[in-house]
Amino acid sequence: MSKITQQDIADALGVSVVTVSNALAGKRGVSEALRDDILRKADELGFHSGRKKPRVMDNYTIGIFVSGWYISVGTSFYWEMYQKTAYAASRRNCFTILEISDKHQKEEYPRLLKGDRKIDGLIIIGRIRKESLKKIVETATVPVVLLDFNDPFIGCDSVLSDNYSGMFRATECLVEAGHRQIGFLGSFKDYTNGMERFFGYRKCLMERGIEYDPAFTFSEKFTPSGDPYIEVSEHLPTAIACSSDYLSFILVEALLKKGIRVPEDISIASFDHYLPKKLYFGDLTTYEVDMDKMARTAVKRLIRRMRGDTEPPVTQSVEGRIVQGDSIRRIRGRVDRERP
Repeated sequence: MSKITQQDIADALGVSVVTVSNALAGKRGVSEALRDDILRKADELGFHSGRKKPRVMDNYTIGIFVSGWYISVGTSFYWEMYQKTAYAASRRNCFTILEISDKHQKEEYPRLLKGDRKIDGLIIIGRIRKESLKKIVETATVPVVLLDFNDPFIGCDSVLSDNYSGMFRATECLVEAGHRQIGFLGSFKDYTNGMERFFGYRKCLMERGIEYDPAFTFSEKFTPSGDPYIEVSEHLPTAIACSSDYLSFILVEALLKKGIRVPEDISIASFDHYLPKKLYFGDLTTYEVDMDKMARTAVKRLIRRMRGDTEPPVTQSVEGRIVQGDSIRRIRGRVDRERP
């Protein structure tokens, strides 16, 4: 049998020899998906360069921990984030084990880290209590990566959406539609994502010369059973920037009960691009989070740690995009984009 060459791998996948060479050498310029395909094909064909054996696929077992407050099978943002994370892990030949915590338990500590359960690394999706996170990171004997939240005071890798710039851009959609009274809906005290989105909203107002009115800053409240709701006052702005589509959905329902219509009476720009069903007026104008890339980035970061990478903790931000919907009414001509 003739010796397998890089040209054989390139021909089998329909790519150039240069791409194959860069992938096998671990160089930049090759996507993770294509790199994995090339490495897998090299293993299948029995390629050996004579100098360096191709990378063995990872074969790690990754635990994924999600708080019960966030996840409901088939309908929630974090259920989809989990699915995308599990898929990204499978692309790297890794196995995943999901654990959903009881939302009513006081301490959120993964059973995956107890007893003789064997995982090589842990991804935590969605914010958990600070004291629980601190205990996990300090006591875990495996690497931990946080997905869609972080804590700057706890030494741990994290992967976030571009909260600050994303909320700036969502708010900018309202400004460009002519709105000058723009409120904000979201939780931002003791919540990093919400705080970054709030500051992105504030920065947009400031750069456009729009006065911030604290009376137009709203946050959700909770029933004794923990269900969120929003109180709608009689004094409202012409537009509201919402820190999540989930809160936008609750807001729209509260507004409808008061006879207030979107976008005729009030406009909304949002964040996430995730709703389980359409609203009565159509789709939200929102900042779409790139969940696929966030999931891939988190898995890649964890694999580096499981391989022994000891560099200082890293926080990576993943950019998304604005998706235009039906939730904004233009109230006058396009606003000048130049800063005041």
